[in-house]
Amino acid sequence: MNRVDVLLGEIIHDRRKEMRLTQTELANKVGTTTQCIYYYEKGKRGMPISIFFKLCRVLGLEPNDIQREIG
Repeated sequence: MNRVDVLLGEIIHDRRKEMRLTQTELANKVGTTTQCIYYYEKGKRGMPISIFFKLCRVLGLEPNDIQREIG
């Protein structure tokens, strides 16, 4: 697993939980599958940049802030 994918997955997971969304609800809002959200959150799969930006929009995250956080 890639360190960046793992850190990004943790950020996505934590924010999803803060917003009280299930993986299925998030997947529906982003236009992907629950299984993909699971893999992204676990850092087991890198995500396409288009999904990254959709996740940021849905979760109210700033891409630049995430970039600074994961270094």
